[in-house]
Amino acid sequence: MNELLTELAPSLQRLVDARLDNIDRALLSTDTSRYERRQIVSAVEDQIQELISRINRDEPTREDVLQILASLDPPEAFGTGSMKPARDQEAGHQSHRFAASPLPGTETKISRLAIVAVSLAGFSIFLMSTVIVLSFIGLILAGAASLSAATCGIVSLCQIIHSNGRLTGKGMSIMGIISFPLLTLVCMAYLVLLSM
Repeated sequence: MNELLTELAPSLQRLVDARLDNIDRALLSTDTSRYERRQIVSAVEDQIQELISRINRDEPTREDVLQILASLDPPEAFGTGSMKPARDQEAGHQSHRFAASPLPGTETKISRLAIVAVSLAGFSIFLMSTVIVLSFIGLILAGAASLSAATCGIVSLCQIIHSNGRLTGKGMSIMGIISFPLLTLVCMAYLVLLSM
């Protein structure tokens, strides 16, 4: 049992234990192995511990624990197989993302990397528009900027997906990701036009 959970008041600990037991029962109704069940229940327990540690009080209240439990997927969701894709990601790596939505009161922020990605995408578009004047140098700079935008976009999108709702900015990340293939197509068209 996790250290923080053993420090909860007995009535609050029973609430957490009941949720974990219900998740284990739901997983028993599927083809989930005992090892996987233990890993999933442990991951949910770790997530509950993390959420409890964010409470800005010495002792969490019953309402705090109920709010945390309400923010998680219900135990029935674990029995439907809807969690299976998250469990099957990489061999030996269990997903710790079982929250259905961010905890109420948790601050959400726009991903800084997503902002960088969309800024670089805009910069590459600007450079592409000046490529007629700058020619080859503008083409190289635009390509480097859009490749950087795509890289930042991919990384920021992964961070946003794994942030349990604490980070936003998917649209900006996607703009950064598509800037490189878009710029590549524009450059090919430009080179074809120059060769005519």
